[in-house]
Amino acid sequence: MNRHLIISSDCHAGLRPGGYREYLDPQYREAFDRAHAQQTAQTEELEKHFLVKDINAKWRRGQESALAGAWDHDARIKVMDGDGIAGEVIFPDGITEMNAPPFGAGIGLSPIGADRELQWAGARAHNRWLAEFCQMASERRRGVAVVPATWDVDEAVREVRWAKQNGLSSIMLPVVWGDHPAYHDPCYDPLWRECEELEVAVHFHSGPADSATYFGSWPPKPGESTTRGAMGIYVSEVVWYVARPLTFLIWAGVFELFPKLRVAITEGTSAWVPSYLELLDQRASSHAGSSKLGDFTSHLKLKPSEYFARNIRIGSLTHRHEIERRHEIGVGVIGGLVLLRAGDCVALKIDHSLLADVVEKNKKVGEVDAVIAIEVTDKRRAFGSDLALSVEIVEKSAKSTLPLQFRSPVSACRGWQALARIHRCAYRV
Repeated sequence: MNRHLIISSDCHAGLRPGGYREYLDPQYREAFDRAHAQQTAQTEELEKHFLVKDINAKWRRGQESALAGAWDHDARIKVMDGDGIAGEVIFPDGITEMNAPPFGAGIGLSPIGADRELQWAGARAHNRWLAEFCQMASERRRGVAVVPATWDVDEAVREVRWAKQNGLSSIMLPVVWGDHPAYHDPCYDPLWRECEELEVAVHFHSGPADSATYFGSWPPKPGESTTRGAMGIYVSEVVWYVARPLTFLIWAGVFELFPKLRVAITEGTSAWVPSYLELLDQRASSHAGSSKLGDFTSHLKLKPSEYFARNIRIGSLTHRHEIERRHEIGVGVIGGLVLLRAGDCVALKIDHSLLADVVEKNKKVGEVDAVIAIEVTDKRRAFGSDLALSVEIVEKSAKSTLPLQFRSPVSACRGWQALARIHRCAYRV
């Protein structure tokens, strides 16, 4: 049986309800006590509003110990070992287990409607806990620090330095910015420069969108019905919102100024990539329609698609149509979302049969043409997860009962070449 190394590009974790209090600076704990009760009640109301309370209860039943892996070290390791996950990149959590960082500093990170001081306090509390959590299994975990940079770029730079010093090798920025400067503004250059110099990857994770427009109000008011089609509109447009920062970064020449900056888009699918790059390249080309718009491309030395291939990676859901289009999307660009949290795999399960089918169809002499990007052309740590996976850990995860284990292109991690030889994997690394 072939043995493949899985590293998940999108896991989630967060402290159980109330747990962030001790990680907050003391002056914010009273505000936390008030906000926590409100946040819990709001989440419970949303469960009722969207008719998912019973679904969530059924989903949790009998899985309580596994779902505790969202915050408990031992439970998480047990679930990861059971599913053959050797390493992971960890984002904040929040919805079903009510374990989001406080003050809006979670996966829905946005300055809209938030308090600047409190959101920074919530982000720091989560980052402190996450650094500790990752250090408990540093050979298997890489945490993504929450950085609400739109409030204050200098503060964001300081948080990036703190994150790097404390073992967090990537950051998550808001995908929406409200009335704050957008990411093409030169005010962010110190942040891009710091991330480039420290080799800290920048993540944009799906979640925030124009929810108030979709649902009539956000959060929805108790007793009020949801606007017709709201959820369908949200799930369609949320992908656009998470990809939107790329348009600003590419056209602003950020990757020209900072050529080693690494950016990742996570949980936003990847089916849109070919048409998106085709559009950008067409707009950047010289043609009759663009001549009257003046010079808006001379600061770019490469085509938008070339910046995308060099600087951007996608952590995507492993839908069959995306896997089948992997070469069109870009084998060195697309990654694989293996699980959402250390408990999700209990209910979701990794579709190993799908992946096995595609790998089997694409075998070459002595090599496997990767479903999830074995042909990584850029050897840099694309997602900031330079996991120094030990042979012991890999051997342990390789004993999983799952039929196949697949390596995700979260990054070309240090030690992968040696591990590939040890595990007799026919990979070019």
